[in-house]
Amino acid sequence: MPEGDVLRPTLRTLHLNFLKGTLGVKRSAPNWAVLRKCAHATLQFYWFRAAIRFYNGLLSSNSATLKQALHADQKLVTSTVPRAKISWASDILCAFEGLRGCDTYTQASLQGLPICYSDFTADLRFRMRNVWRDIADMNPLESDNKLVTYHSWFACPLLDL
Repeated sequence: MPEGDVLRPTLRTLHLNFLKGTLGVKRSAPNWAVLRKCAHATLQFYWFRAAIRFYNGLLSSNSATLKQALHADQKLVTSTVPRAKISWASDILCAFEGLRGCDTYTQASLQGLPICYSDFTADLRFRMRNVWRDIADMNPLESDNKLVTYHSWFACPLLDL
């Protein structure tokens, strides 16, 4: 879930291998280029959005048991071992890092307030497109980076880079 770790786990590898096989490209083709060509986001993007939707659903639930479980999980995060890998809430808080609204989302989560889903999704999409913004001004003739070449010569432009 953390920002720099979006293409490593096994399920994501299987997803990318399927897409590469479907496109008929080598396995050495850049993962980001394959995702962009297929108009896919990383599985992390979809998981993180679903986790926030689930969190907001827990807050609006009529079940006292679900709300108690959520509050207990949040207490684990703020316990004596900060950000320990003992709860899903700690994973969520770690994943917020790198988002423009990180502080807002973290405070809302710790206080048990809902997170604005549309703002969060836009912020997450902005973070995922960071790989393209970083190479936008690079010249493919002066770089050995395959992503730079793909972005300059083959990729469809992204809105709001």
